[in-house]
Amino acid sequence: MSKRLHRKLLRQRKNWERNQRRKKELVAKIVITTMAVSRLMSIAPVIANASNSQDEFTNNSEYSTKDTMAVRRTGKGIAPVYRWGNTSGEDFKIDNINGRKFNGTYIIKENGHYVGYIKIINSDSDSFDWRVGGLITIKEVCVKAGPGYYEFNYGSGEDDGDTDLFSPCLKDISHVSFYFDIEESDSDSDCDSDSDSDSDSDSDSDSDSDSDSDVSVKRWQTALRSIRLLTA
Repeated sequence: MSKRLHRKLLRQRKNWERNQRRKKELVAKIVITTMAVSRLMSIAPVIANASNSQDEFTNNSEYSTKDTMAVRRTGKGIAPVYRWGNTSGEDFKIDNINGRKFNGTYIIKENGHYVGYIKIINSDSDSFDWRVGGLITIKEVCVKAGPGYYEFNYGSGEDDGDTDLFSPCLKDISHVSFYFDIEESDSDSDCDSDSDSDSDSDSDSDSDSDSDSDVSVKRWQTALRSIRLLTA
């Protein structure tokens, strides 16, 4: 199996796992929303009579932070999507952060071979910047904190970096997950080309050899028939 096919299969499996994870999250959201609506219907009379509840909600610092998060974006203008639960199927994970700084250069390998790096800078308990190098193209970054995580989606991919990624409600970051594609290197392309060339060459050689062998057999058969006619 070529490296290109192996990488394609890995990407397909990871995309499948990601889609399954999102389907489960969607089902969970539907259930939670249904329960919430049912609960609100049961307490609607109480809410109608509580004239001061809105002021209390607005003055609560945690909810105010959530409202701020809804309009906040990264340095490249990426607005996050909040998802409940934990991340899964990541290509690379920086784990056990627990609000500590995690600046550093993280080397990425595939099948024991270097393919690139992810560099974290300016990190604190709830935000950080990242850079990437090598053959890696970042498609998604997830920042886990509390009961859920923020998903920063870069669409077709980002091969440079981004600044000011942040956690939900600015809580202490638990871990950061990266999802990426690995571009095909020139050496892999040359290797595949050489392999195809060798295969074609061997095939042509075998074909020519078989053809020559058939011609030789026919010549011997013709010669034997001639000898028999002469001696008859």
